[in-house]
Amino acid sequence: MKSQRLARTAALLACVAAAPAATQELAQQQTEQAEIPAASAASPSPLQFRFGSYGRVVGASDLRGGAGHALSVVSHGPRLEEASYVELDFQTRYTAADDAAFDTVLTLALTDALFHLDGDFDGAIALRNAYVEAREFGVGGLSIWAGSRMLRGDDIYLLDFWPLDELNTVGGGARYDVAATNTTVSLHGGVNQLHDTYQYQTLEVAGPSFATEELLLLDRTRAVGSLRLEQRFENVLGATSAKVVVYAEGQGIGSGEYDNADDVRVALPADHGYAVGGQIGMWGFGRNAFANAFVRYARGLSAYGVLAVPVGLDTARRAAEARSVRVAVSGNYETRWVGATVGGYVQWFDDADSTRYDPDDYTETVLSLRPVVFVTDHFHQAFEASFQRRVPEGLSARTDTYLEPAIIKLAALPTLSVDRGVYARPQIRLIYSVSFLNEGAQAAWPDGDRRTEPVQHYLGVGAEWWFNSSSYQ
Repeated sequence: MKSQRLARTAALLACVAAAPAATQELAQQQTEQAEIPAASAASPSPLQFRFGSYGRVVGASDLRGGAGHALSVVSHGPRLEEASYVELDFQTRYTAADDAAFDTVLTLALTDALFHLDGDFDGAIALRNAYVEAREFGVGGLSIWAGSRMLRGDDIYLLDFWPLDELNTVGGGARYDVAATNTTVSLHGGVNQLHDTYQYQTLEVAGPSFATEELLLLDRTRAVGSLRLEQRFENVLGATSAKVVVYAEGQGIGSGEYDNADDVRVALPADHGYAVGGQIGMWGFGRNAFANAFVRYARGLSAYGVLAVPVGLDTARRAAEARSVRVAVSGNYETRWVGATVGGYVQWFDDADSTRYDPDDYTETVLSLRPVVFVTDHFHQAFEASFQRRVPEGLSARTDTYLEPAIIKLAALPTLSVDRGVYARPQIRLIYSVSFLNEGAQAAWPDGDRRTEPVQHYLGVGAEWWFNSSSYQ
């Protein structure tokens, strides 16, 4: 099995390496077939190729002889100690004679299973984007896409988190840009399925002639739809521009049944959920300056997230009564010599069961601030301070006492950067952080775990880059 995965990986990387050459060869063949006169031989090819990537690779120590560990007691903690992750983007654009453009986007994701850290060649590869988008085909401002796609709005960089809209589905959608009014309307519909007993299950059963067969018992996909309206206001106050975003999302899943650990068939009813929210944003009031405020309210399936398995269901095993409210902010401001980035959110979550004092119900708060001194064009000295806290509605299942986990984290990040700017990439940086855990945070892990110490250190070296990335455009 491992050798087969290695062969598939090698073949995939070989295709990746050959993609630019194959694109160039195809473009050359098309030029020859068209018998373009010598005077126009320098005309651009109708087929263009672009490679892009996002990535981060980090090696770290806890200064006690072990690896550095991410420490968080909230859903989306500071990204300082994130694991390694790489995306490879392969994008082609075919431009027809009438200027209609068809873009193909493939994004491969490589997880943190680095050979240097586990000695195993069997790394994991995921296909995050695989879609075609058409534009300028006769209706100005309209684009239509179909395939597998990540749909995202603005993020909170310091938390690596999209607080309003982050969807991952297979389906299609359309976007319409009204240039005269700076208005954009985006509509999407798709499905996804997790191979968990909440959505999918197969069983081995006896077949003819004493052979076994695979019984597909549970097979229910989650349908997801979204509508996003964005209105931009250019130069409303000098160079400052603004935008208002309104967002709506709906989810639904059909009924089914699964076989539990006691070989009992358990019914799962149809379920649904929705989310509504908005964003106010401003930019242009300074160098690389922006400020965003988000609010989101969700019920049912949407309260958990599109790639999450709902827990804390009601007695009918439905998630419809779950609720979440989220308020978030992000911003950045720079001068030639200094800069500062901020990000944070407050989230209240109540699952679908009727338990009054339930530790699965909580309010959590995260706030992170990263000031930077641009000592030279390429050497930056950054610092970061963050606070995270979760306030549950019930007793801790581990200690049977009431605890409110909290962590204060302080960090220094000497950085080599391609240019001045908080978001200039690529970067090489040294990362040192010290985390102070209260009693509740220490109890988040089993007794004797290395992460239960009240003061913990992290020393690492890392690289981060992005260019031509479909996820970070």
